Amino acid sequence: MNKILAYVDEKKVRLAKVVAQSNHDGGCVPEELKDYADRPLYLLIALWCYRQRTWIDRKQISAAFAITERRASFQISYIIRKNNIVRCQTRKIKAPGSRHLCHEILVENVLLTPEDVKKPSQSHTNCKRRSRDNICQNDMRWLLSRSISSKS
Repeated sequence: MNKILAYVDEKKVRLAKVVAQSNHDGGCVPEELKDYADRPLYLLIALWCYRQRTWIDRKQISAAFAITERRASFQISYIIRKNNIVRCQTRKIKAPGSRHLCHEILVENVLLTPEDVKKPSQSHTNCKRRSRDNICQNDMRWLLSRSISSKS
């Protein structure tokens, strides 16, 4: 269960997200997201990225949420895989002064309500599929009907 604590940091109130798991660190919730402070961290980050309307990397997320860059990188990976809730673009760029490629995301939309999220089973119910058995039988008939040519 997540807990939210408020504290004063440089003349502004910041919300600290306290997590129940001992192997996870908390983080700070930016002021503009205080209404969503009870949501999971990946959703808070996705909402923040959406409001920025630009490409975001792990360093920017780390600074905004007071988490490590490694944890910010994990959150980016999670956001990219949650494509039924967060619609985003991703790209890899070479960081200045480095030989390594870094992921950046541009969040286009975030679905917050469960009824907005489409379940995969609902989207496939209207699709027409051919029976696999019929395809296999037709292939077998074709294979058996071929004449075998012998090469000398």
